[in-house]
Amino acid sequence: MQKINTPICIIGAGPAGITTSLFLSKYKIHHVLVEAGSLPQDKVCGESFIGRVLHVLKEIDPKWENELYQERIIAKSHQVKGFWQQGAKQLSWDFSPKSTPFLKAKRSIFDSTLLKKAQESPYLTYYDRCQISTYNSMQDGVELVDKHSTIQINAQLVILSVGEQINQLNKLFTDYPSDGVPCLASRIYYSNPVYQDDSYASEIHFFNKPASHILYTTRLPDDSAMIEIFMVKSDAKKINFKLEDCLLNSIHQSQILSKRFSNADRIGKAHGKSILLGSYPRKLSDNRFLIAGSAMGSVHVFTGFGVGHAMRSGQLAAYWAFQSLTQKDYSAAYLSQYDKAIQSRFKFDFFIGKVLVLCVKYPKLFFLFSYSIFFIRMMFLRIILRFTPN
Repeated sequence: MQKINTPICIIGAGPAGITTSLFLSKYKIHHVLVEAGSLPQDKVCGESFIGRVLHVLKEIDPKWENELYQERIIAKSHQVKGFWQQGAKQLSWDFSPKSTPFLKAKRSIFDSTLLKKAQESPYLTYYDRCQISTYNSMQDGVELVDKHSTIQINAQLVILSVGEQINQLNKLFTDYPSDGVPCLASRIYYSNPVYQDDSYASEIHFFNKPASHILYTTRLPDDSAMIEIFMVKSDAKKINFKLEDCLLNSIHQSQILSKRFSNADRIGKAHGKSILLGSYPRKLSDNRFLIAGSAMGSVHVFTGFGVGHAMRSGQLAAYWAFQSLTQKDYSAAYLSQYDKAIQSRFKFDFFIGKVLVLCVKYPKLFFLFSYSIFFIRMMFLRIILRFTPN
């Protein structure tokens, strides 16, 4: 068995874990990053996100923004469109070019690009295809062992960025909260879609049959298109066909989407995922442990919060990990300052999230007033983009 000693071990190489690594390298702290799978990974949800990501990237390296644009890894947009009754009614909202844009990126490419940049650091040791299954709290640190018992990592502090893997979090945090609204998502990529302009506008399409659901689509930097369906899990159980079939049927019904995708070429298979839309601040620290990323309860389909929250939480996790090492204090009391920093940074975002969760919890009321609610949502987004801290 290979044994490794490190000040900090990060579990999970998503946006939160990689960002934590990038900032730890800026602090010149040696650390280990462990990923259960390997990148690139095809992920459902997260192809469009608010521009907070740009602010975090600039704080890591100001040159990265232009690099990602030039390499067509990211694109930006200042427009959101909403469609109702198969596209017969629509609402378009344009934001000032000076405002923080929405970013478009294929997550598998975006995450892999960040990881490559993180691996350039001499302070990072990276292991993929390494699933940690055992956590042993010791007097002088934490012992982590992979499921094949081939690697043992001894760390002073562990940062978990494992997403909404409640089962894994429950190994360390008893009865870790699973509040929020359980939703299902399915996503398909298409090449050669038909667009009327060169914009990368986000589009939200509302449907109320065979059950209340939302289609989200956006053009990606490689000129392909992504389209996803989101449905409350309890509603999904009521329909008699698969979520993918509902997605394809809704494309056919929509005046806008049928024109766009009728002659487009489908890329690969549909991918599905269960998503817990949360909005309530959770306990994110304990003795020698911090939690970063979507496990903080910040995933919201309508706002694009997820990736930006993950990266900003990774930055905060790296800062408090640095402080913890400097002070040689890994206690729950000391690390609780990380919780306070998260709640302070995302206070307004969590408030908006609670409002959106209410909309998702009551879909009949939501779709009865969908057109007006969409307008209100756009107002929320405008407020978010203007006033939410970067």
